[in-house]
Amino acid sequence: MTDAEWQKNQRDTLFGYARKRYPILRPVLFWLERNRPNIYDTEIKTIEDGASFELGGRELTVIHFPGHSPGSIILADKQTKTLYTGDAINDGLFLFFEDSPTLKEYAARLRTLSALQGYDEIRASHSDKPLPFLFIEYYADFLERASLDKSEVTDFPNNDKTVYVYKEKGTQFGLPSISVHFTKDSV
Repeated sequence: MTDAEWQKNQRDTLFGYARKRYPILRPVLFWLERNRPNIYDTEIKTIEDGASFELGGRELTVIHFPGHSPGSIILADKQTKTLYTGDAINDGLFLFFEDSPTLKEYAARLRTLSALQGYDEIRASHSDKPLPFLFIEYYADFLERASLDKSEVTDFPNNDKTVYVYKEKGTQFGLPSISVHFTKDSV
């Protein structure tokens, strides 16, 4: 499967999920699908792990962090002591795609990341507030506690495998809950 095919498949899966879970968004999703530029016909460019670039007076360094998607990256900003994690670290994580690592593999990647020096916070894509850098280790512990017997089957459209969700309510970081969606193969 090409990168473009993979992206289209994931987008279709997520849009299908959003349409089913949040019916009020259906008109917006319909408009987005019809009016959005076709990004799947564009060339995908890669950026090397460790590459740095200037952005608005700051130097950001790329850390490859596959998991949520094969091309996931984290941007490290030493000046502000911040990691911009996108979907790689969040209060909810999807690890059920074809190329997703196991929960234990992802926890090990998080532990390696938590050993970085000089960072105080992370900025995740689905949070309006920064999370402390310590959240990385906390989430690694959370993933190691996840198991099929503590999880529920969740309805995720356009997915040919059963998807499970493991959740814990309340965290020391003020999040109401954290979760991970995964398949049987991910344990």
